Amino acid sequence: MRLIATFQHRHFAEWFWLAVSAAISILMGVLIMNNFPSSSLWLPGLLIAIELLLQGWSLLFLGFATKSLTIGKE
Repeated sequence: MRLIATFQHRHFAEWFWLAVSAAISILMGVLIMNNFPSSSLWLPGLLIAIELLLQGWSLLFLGFATKSLTIGKE
């Protein structure tokens, strides 16, 4: 879903951060599937923390891009 949202927000200059966040999400899913029994204790917490940081970072820059578009129209 995040990858689809990335392509819908390509008109913003910061759409790249949404794409990075989507790529990291896909990578995390693959890592969990490949090493599930041995990594089930520590990997989910680490990956969720990374995901939350990337999601916050991408939404912050998307908000800055939206703000710059609305300020320019006033």
